[in-house]
Amino acid sequence: MKLDIFRLISIDPYGVGNEENALVDVLYSYFLGKNGLDHYREIKVNQVHQEQGIEEFVDIEDKYVHVNIIFNTDPNFDNLDDLSKNKIRLDLIHAGLLRFAEKDNRYRKSILEDIRNEILRNNFNLELLGQIQKNPYDESISYRLVIRPQTKYFEYFFLIQKEGKDLCKIPVYKGKANTFYLAALFSKVMWKTKNKVVIEGLEEQMQMTLDSDNCNLTFQNLTEYSKPPLWEMSRADISDQDNLNAYENWIHSLPPGYAAILNNNQN
Repeated sequence: MKLDIFRLISIDPYGVGNEENALVDVLYSYFLGKNGLDHYREIKVNQVHQEQGIEEFVDIEDKYVHVNIIFNTDPNFDNLDDLSKNKIRLDLIHAGLLRFAEKDNRYRKSILEDIRNEILRNNFNLELLGQIQKNPYDESISYRLVIRPQTKYFEYFFLIQKEGKDLCKIPVYKGKANTFYLAALFSKVMWKTKNKVVIEGLEEQMQMTLDSDNCNLTFQNLTEYSKPPLWEMSRADISDQDNLNAYENWIHSLPPGYAAILNNNQN
């Protein structure tokens, strides 16, 4: 599941902004990858305003694509509801990708139309399925990570299937609307027995054990802190003060050189 192929940005002061684009970024990354259109490391569409005097262009350099497109939005964009905003973002992305498709004919208009229509048909409410991890003790049983991205947060589920049919689907985490923490928290999957799978991440924050016989999920803190810092810091359902405490603990947990670099960058 590739979720970092696409990025929408804007330098238009009345445009789509950059803070709440993660939902459409992830959806387009997912569907581009699903359709085999992952030829580039990153495709970036940048919105500009016609009065800024910036030209439209498509720049392809090695594995990176940058599309500048003039796409004026209502100055009251920030006051619109999330659905209206996302529909505007979708139109902007589609216009930019069609412009790029003129340079690379692998990105056919019909595929781009299908992606756009799929997102609209589901009203931006889709579940993205991660890679299948088969149970070595019984290959008819498998695990998948499921992501349900929303504008302001991402929901995560663990899914156990047998012969393609759902056995367990358990909500696990409500994270901030980005994927920077995905590998850190959920990337390591280990089947321990026929009915038990353990999930961890690269940063060894939390160990989750799922018993598929009774759909029971348990959590084990792998850090020296009362709450795993990165796990807490990445949560969407957390107060500003708790987020700050988690961030300070995370900085404290880093090797001294890394912590010093981060602190210097903030200053």
